[in-house]
Amino acid sequence: MYYKSPSSPRPYLYYTPDKLSESKGRIHNATLYSRGEVDGFYYDFALSTPFQDAILTTVNYNNTLSFLRLGIDGNLRIHTFYDKANSNDGFQVTFTLFSRDSGWESECQLPERCGRFGLCEDNQCVACPLPNGLMGWSRDCQPVKSSSCGSKKFYYYKLEGVDHYMSKHTSGIGPMNEDDCRRKCSGDCKCLGYFYNKDTSKCWIAYDLHTLTRVGNSTHLGYIKAPK
Repeated sequence: MYYKSPSSPRPYLYYTPDKLSESKGRIHNATLYSRGEVDGFYYDFALSTPFQDAILTTVNYNNTLSFLRLGIDGNLRIHTFYDKANSNDGFQVTFTLFSRDSGWESECQLPERCGRFGLCEDNQCVACPLPNGLMGWSRDCQPVKSSSCGSKKFYYYKLEGVDHYMSKHTSGIGPMNEDDCRRKCSGDCKCLGYFYNKDTSKCWIAYDLHTLTRVGNSTHLGYIKAPK
């Protein structure tokens, strides 16, 4: 799944179904189907790929009238008709890919989970990471504006234990050292910051910031441009 931004020369990959491919290759097509009654009571949703099948979720009523929708927020959901539902249209959300309950992927992996800027942990936006520290997060949180051209006009402030949403499912650039990663961002006027993994020596150049994820490993570093 890709996030397309006018600021970036190419779309950001923010999700790939590793559970279904098991590093055997890229999935080019998948089929969503209902397995019908299981044990005379439950109905399963399964996703079939050339590599394997996986159960997405289970409901306790007939799920044959369902559809899969990619929402404007970047989340993937299954909607299933239930004739006893209280809603006007009778459809209920029976599966959400990015959810604390699904077990598939955290909401923190959604590019715009925290709006224009924010630090996400345990599916929640927990801080606004600004040059003077971690402030309380709100929808007003946004990166400080800086001139991204000319090294004398900006500096980088450091965030430890963070990932950009593109870091999890892409291999990054490199291996390279941290200084070379910095130079790639400094030499690109559109770059807003860079992310570096000291364990793998991989580099990610960010043209958008949006949602950053707090991780437990302090070797995952983020450097954000700010005006001098």
